[in-house]
Amino acid sequence: MLEILALLPVLAAPHGDGPQKPPAGPAGLFPASSYAVVEFAGLEACRSAAAGIDVWGFADQLAEKVAGRSAAELVRNEVLPEVRRGLAQAGFRPEELAQLLGGRVALGVGRVSFFDDEPMPSFALAIDASGGRAELAERAMLVFRRLMESEAPDPVTERREISGFAIDVVRSGSHNGAIGTARVGDWAVLASSPDYLAAICRTVAGAQPSMAQVAELGAARQERGEGALLDLFVNVGPFWDALGLALPYEADPILGALGVQRLDGLYAAFGVGEGRGQDRIHAAVTHDENGLVAALLPRGGASTRLASFCPPDVLWMSSMGLQPRDVHAGFERLLESLPNEARREVHREVFVELARELEREGFDPVYLTELLEKVGPSISFAVSMPRIQVGVPQIPTGYALIECEEPSQVAGLLVILLEKTGVEVKTVGFEGTQIHYFRVPEAGVPLAPALMPIEGGVLISTDLRSLKTAFRRSADAADPSLADDAEFQAFATARQAASGFDLLRLQRNVAAAYEAFKPLLEGWVEREGGPEFGLEVDDLPTGAELEGMLSDVVVALSRDERGVTLEVESPITLGSALAVVGDLADRVLRGEQREQKNN
Repeated sequence: MLEILALLPVLAAPHGDGPQKPPAGPAGLFPASSYAVVEFAGLEACRSAAAGIDVWGFADQLAEKVAGRSAAELVRNEVLPEVRRGLAQAGFRPEELAQLLGGRVALGVGRVSFFDDEPMPSFALAIDASGGRAELAERAMLVFRRLMESEAPDPVTERREISGFAIDVVRSGSHNGAIGTARVGDWAVLASSPDYLAAICRTVAGAQPSMAQVAELGAARQERGEGALLDLFVNVGPFWDALGLALPYEADPILGALGVQRLDGLYAAFGVGEGRGQDRIHAAVTHDENGLVAALLPRGGASTRLASFCPPDVLWMSSMGLQPRDVHAGFERLLESLPNEARREVHREVFVELARELEREGFDPVYLTELLEKVGPSISFAVSMPRIQVGVPQIPTGYALIECEEPSQVAGLLVILLEKTGVEVKTVGFEGTQIHYFRVPEAGVPLAPALMPIEGGVLISTDLRSLKTAFRRSADAADPSLADDAEFQAFATARQAASGFDLLRLQRNVAAAYEAFKPLLEGWVEREGGPEFGLEVDDLPTGAELEGMLSDVVVALSRDERGVTLEVESPITLGSALAVVGDLADRVLRGEQREQKNN
């Protein structure tokens, strides 16, 4: 059986003369009872996506310059001989495998069936068999049949008709186990269980719902749109229902306190867009707005207000919704829902031990509790890098904004907590309010963290001068801030509904650092890089070229009535890695080189 599963990628084939009703992609091909469905967009899609990743193109060209061969050639020399020998036994050439896998491929995992008297999930592989791939898939089918017949000493072949589709079944006459193949529209489907294949045929014929009709998963796929290289559907609903029947009644109040009513499934999409990786994971969770999950992930809780106080050269910015009162209330409800002994243990570990540790560090739990009651709806952080100069110490500046309804009281409580730890806090008047600051002599650099109440929050910085500058920047239209940056404005508009986000602004900051250190890098190339690696100064990109290759990193978490969604955009993600690996695999199998861009 392992040998059969190992050859699934090359052994799907069209067969029979069933109706040519095209399914709505793999989500419409597999029944809703499937455990999971994975759709791969194909090697051709990977190659197209990789062509837009400029940093990959530069790395590939640099590898060819250093090693004298492209990355594909290096890989080809290592793996292609083994691949060629394995394919030769199946009657395929590497370029034919690349063509077969160039289109969409989908793998479904269905209900348990028996094979060789062992229970195992059912698998079904579907390959796009339209156009020029049909003949290759037909040959692959013949190889698969021979393999199955060699595994079963007394094979029996039969044909069935399910919902108008012809299914060929090969089974053992004396043991459990059978495989089935069918042509379903433009898909060639190969299954380790004929029953699962029959369910696929009934699904395409409209006799039963598909994965696309699992409401939350289908909606998540539609919202993601086209362009993903890999889509993953995990159908958790049936397991959740079964788990609910197995859990004790005491679990109900715990789930109620968490606010989790049902988990229908997970949807993930990994791809590339605008030259950067774009990954998205959505958990379809039916939940209560009064539960702990909702308190931890307030809808639209993240704020971009701190950007108006920060200079345009901010390297990192982060914000998250924070309502300690709601979190505390939710945690109290969760604690009350626990069995008595568990509740006492959690109370002892969390409240008693935590209070003891805080007192040991000098924090008064009474004032800390009062502070947390007044904080919210969000807290934001940012780090700004000064202009990089070689040989000059670089001290980043940090900023924070605690948004709250009573800024003066929150600032006063922060001062009290600092003084309780033995810090000498000084106060100075500024712009009609007061700034509180203290020295940190053990830091090794001039460091005087400062805070001040402002309208709607408390503004904090790592030094007194930066705090004053930040406050004036927000009121002076002539002094540009991060909020004035057009790219950041687009980011802020796109993340209005986020519960929390992180923004790492690599593009400009890395390019600026590169420009500062480029003379040193050029010197290394002239002294060592050239003689040892064959590099030339002209091989190095300019700062503008490097900036064009890179992209900022965005991580955002949001919650709405449909569930929780995590989004990641970055030069390096699972989606961009898949594009590069798929591009390499396609070029290795086809023996082709990467197309060079004309600049």
